[in-house]
Amino acid sequence: MPAESFLIALAGGLLLLWAAKRTQLYKGPIGGSLAAMIGFLLASQVGAVVTGLAHGEHEPTGWRVVMVLAFLAFFVLANIVLGIMGIRLFRKL
Repeated sequence: MPAESFLIALAGGLLLLWAAKRTQLYKGPIGGSLAAMIGFLLASQVGAVVTGLAHGEHEPTGWRVVMVLAFLAFFVLANIVLGIMGIRLFRKL
């Protein structure tokens, strides 16, 4: 899930965080994965701008692309963890 669907994931994550705070269950993991998801997406965007990939100053090869794609992979991983924690919260309730 790339960054295009970020707003949907953010809305779902905020709803999960609200439910976790209301039930006092899984607040830490849900809040942490939501914060990691936001942080890794911002890091990938800032990394692309700082390294010049966003502007086309450098060819999309080498360590620059690996860094940006690694941040995007961690973004997806944090989103998966958020989904798993949502399922665990649902099953606990």
